[in-house]
Amino acid sequence: MPKLFAHLEHFLVDPIPRFHYLAYRTGFLLKCALPRYRAAWPGAVAFFPDATVDFPSELTPKFCTGDLMRRRTCLRRSAKSRSQIGVQHIEELEGRMLLAGNGLSAVYYNSTNLTGSNVSRTDATVNFNWKGAKPASTIAGDQFSARWTGQIQPNYSQTYTFSTVSDDGVRLWVNGSLIINQWNRHAAREDKGTITLQAGHKYSIKMEYFQSYGGSVAQLWWASASQAKQIVPQAQLYSTATTPPSSIPPTQVPTTPSVTGSLRISSNGRYLMRANGTPFFYLADTAWQMPIKLDRADVDYYLKDRAAKGFTAIQMVALDTPSDKNRYGQQALLNNNPATPNQAFFQQIDYIVSKAASLGLYISFMPTWGRNVGETGGRMFNTSNAYAYGKYLGNRYRNAWNIIWINGGDTAVNNATAANIWRSLAQGLNDGDGGAHLITFHPLGGRTARTYWANQSWLDFDMLQSGHTRDSAAWNMVTTDYNKGPVMPVIEGEANYEDIPTGAFSGNLNTPLLDAYDVRKKAYWETFAGAAGTAYGANEVFQFWNPGQPADIGAHVPWKTALNLPGATQVKYLRGLMESRVYFNRVPDQSLVVSATYSGTDHIQATRDAGGAYAMVYSASGKAFTVNMSKITGGAVNAAWYDPRTGKVTPIGKFANTGTRTFTPPTHGYGQDWVLTLDRA
Repeated sequence: MPKLFAHLEHFLVDPIPRFHYLAYRTGFLLKCALPRYRAAWPGAVAFFPDATVDFPSELTPKFCTGDLMRRRTCLRRSAKSRSQIGVQHIEELEGRMLLAGNGLSAVYYNSTNLTGSNVSRTDATVNFNWKGAKPASTIAGDQFSARWTGQIQPNYSQTYTFSTVSDDGVRLWVNGSLIINQWNRHAAREDKGTITLQAGHKYSIKMEYFQSYGGSVAQLWWASASQAKQIVPQAQLYSTATTPPSSIPPTQVPTTPSVTGSLRISSNGRYLMRANGTPFFYLADTAWQMPIKLDRADVDYYLKDRAAKGFTAIQMVALDTPSDKNRYGQQALLNNNPATPNQAFFQQIDYIVSKAASLGLYISFMPTWGRNVGETGGRMFNTSNAYAYGKYLGNRYRNAWNIIWINGGDTAVNNATAANIWRSLAQGLNDGDGGAHLITFHPLGGRTARTYWANQSWLDFDMLQSGHTRDSAAWNMVTTDYNKGPVMPVIEGEANYEDIPTGAFSGNLNTPLLDAYDVRKKAYWETFAGAAGTAYGANEVFQFWNPGQPADIGAHVPWKTALNLPGATQVKYLRGLMESRVYFNRVPDQSLVVSATYSGTDHIQATRDAGGAYAMVYSASGKAFTVNMSKITGGAVNAAWYDPRTGKVTPIGKFANTGTRTFTPPTHGYGQDWVLTLDRA
């Protein structure tokens, strides 16, 4: 086989699971482009069947050579040598096995004593924080238990410290020895046990867990002198029905992963959740023009950045201006007809959807911008070609697990013709994908989807556009639709774009720019008012502006620079806060605050757990407020301040859970927003 790579620059980090990785002691993570296998232990080690590789002399990687399916000899190349593997200056290290674990066999029971009705599956690792959600579709979120069994294979001949983090009870056996035994109700805690193991040997392992009420955490960690503490990885775990390595076929990336899959609506109708019942907080970045403006290299750059910053979804539109061509010279439609989409154009969108999936991102997919339907002068859709276009898209992405459909597109529905076209497009999407994906509607600014669609079977969740206005009462928009029937999630689809002039949509670009504070205020106000998520946007990013292009809406910095605007890194702290507590029981409750809640920049918004486990109050400018403490159950509460700018938690103290209490944030004034968290002690 010829040399795989000649220089370090050729090794690019790539998160797609089917690729194989190489890690250096220097800390670099490098891709070796050999499908099927990955480095399987810290160090980290690369596997080459018969390949030769030339590396920069200043690095000292470790390698494993030989038949990939048998025991290998690990070698370290001399730093002074640029020789090919197996030629000279090679020092033999201890033998290792290529680890190809598949996880542990898991059985979940609808009881706390490991009996009764159950569900069986294979779990890649034991690393769960259900936060009140169901561990499986037929298993309740409380009063359940689980047992994981199989084998574990260590990398080193050393004494291992196993740790469990659990809420509630846990027991752990390794090689038949009970090393952790905390079979009782307790809050999340870490327990440890030690055992000496031999490298390459497989040992029996069994972990049992039960959940009573409240928090639900089950994690299995290990560490040794050479093994950094980590969740025990899939590579070292084998279920009792492990397929022999020699018969494992080439890895195929599944189109519908069992752990994530297409999104669903929670049982109470208020939130989004993944296929396995875990919460999905909608934290979207806005990239409307990505299909037109970016080539594949820039798609990779953008999506990796957004995944790293904690976004969960990306909003984009396929058909904006019909005459637009993408970076490869293709228009979305043939003959300007929605009934004849251009296959070559949608190959680029295929790539975007696939790349996003590899990073765990959902694509909030808008088929067309509203002007192409709602404006009579530019209308190119009718009910027939709208249905055909929708069915084409639905069928094309039927098996893509990471799709959310956004009907509409910054548009009013002010006549029957437009309404019928949007209905036909939605019907086409549903018929094309068999109802596999959720559908919402993106309305004109200052409106919500249910401004136009009161009772539509195709509308799975409500979307609002509060618009790009500083300190508008967006919480009222959420509250109004939250209280409408039928119950459905409410999500902000377009709020304050960071770095956009405050007067942009009144024709005045010479006005102050909306900033991270403007982003945070709306996001927290709306989420605490009951929203199931929010969309972030940056002026230069949604249009992917670069110098030399027309500066639309006051764009003034390159989009790659704008990726790092402060708001883009701060919105993840909202997601983190929401996911840190019991998720699906959260309700808005302004009666928590018995003092003034103000309007504008000073507005205070409150939310709590319906079961009384916690409460949160957002003070947008750090004004003091008084809380009705009886909203939280139990005799006492733990109070803390949460900083929306940094995600830092500062404990305040433990207080009696009676009467009222006034809280004063650490700082106040413009840009000094704080969240008070109150948790049942």
